[in-house]
Amino acid sequence: MPRATIRQVAAAAGTSKSTAARALAGHPGVHEATRRKVLDAAQRLGYHPEPALRMLTAYRWNSLQGSRPAMTIAFLFQTVRRVVEGESRLVRIGYDFVPVLTAQSQTLGYGIDPVDVTEIGDTQRLKRILRARGIQALLVAPMVEGDPMKGFAWQHFAAVSCGVGELRPPIHSVDTDHFIGLRMAWRECLRRGYKRIGPALFRQQGADHNMAARYGAALYEQAQQPESCAQLPIFEGHLTDRDGFIAWFRDNRPDAVIALNELPYWWLRGAGYRIPEDVGFCALNQRRPSHISGVRINLERIANRALLWLDQLLRSFTTGLPTVPEEVYVPPMWSEAETLRRPRESATRQTPRPTPTPPAL
Repeated sequence: MPRATIRQVAAAAGTSKSTAARALAGHPGVHEATRRKVLDAAQRLGYHPEPALRMLTAYRWNSLQGSRPAMTIAFLFQTVRRVVEGESRLVRIGYDFVPVLTAQSQTLGYGIDPVDVTEIGDTQRLKRILRARGIQALLVAPMVEGDPMKGFAWQHFAAVSCGVGELRPPIHSVDTDHFIGLRMAWRECLRRGYKRIGPALFRQQGADHNMAARYGAALYEQAQQPESCAQLPIFEGHLTDRDGFIAWFRDNRPDAVIALNELPYWWLRGAGYRIPEDVGFCALNQRRPSHISGVRINLERIANRALLWLDQLLRSFTTGLPTVPEEVYVPPMWSEAETLRRPRESATRQTPRPTPTPPAL
């Protein structure tokens, strides 16, 4: 059966070919009723743009427009106050995805437009701004405070969450695999001979949808570890509860701590503990190389999967909230650094051999 063409879509919708093309591309100059007629016609006819042809069109467009993208994707993120390396700072949550997405999106003919939802402050105003810019596709960074997307008009946009925070939007999402990440950290501690591993998982403000994965992985590893290893209670205090964490640490005396992030490292240093001489430390959810050992999120893979998923939604003209939001989990990576002692087998392998005695002349 031959593929439906844009000309056939235009005829079925009662518009010109150029109007149909602008409607499918989300052009802000197309009336909403006309756009809906075109989208309905495209779905009825089973119209899908040819990916190779679209990439060729994007290449020609970029050449003519001085590398200007054929379509722009808005990257929505929050700005919140966080303690970073012992100091209180304003942090753009998930913004480290932007350079990765910008590089990857160019091959598909897209551009990335970062939008701070904290600065805009109102979902109705956010919708108007996005529609005025002709944006019909969204990549959403982890949302961690308040409910900045409450009441947002998702029906006008194709959207995928690029990482998931404490607040999970009801859209498709790509995130790091927190279960595998904690198991990876635990196995690294065991490999280095630690026997009193203390999981400091904390509780986030609001519902943390990833807590169950981390908690389950910790319980699983405690059940599987050798009998010579102690089973310490999981610290579940709030992320800002320094005193509670230090009290838990002194009561349970772990020889290694697996923490949700790097903040407890600075608390331990401030309390006078030497790392790794007095206690080993590794952090989950690292987003960049650090002197702290831990589990690093694979930003490149998450960005790639989210971008390709969004591209698929755009090509099938799928907007609005899905009936069943789907989730894809990307395995993280181990980041070797300075806050855990060296693995036992590694130390064995690297024991210097005696220097051979040179033969007598």
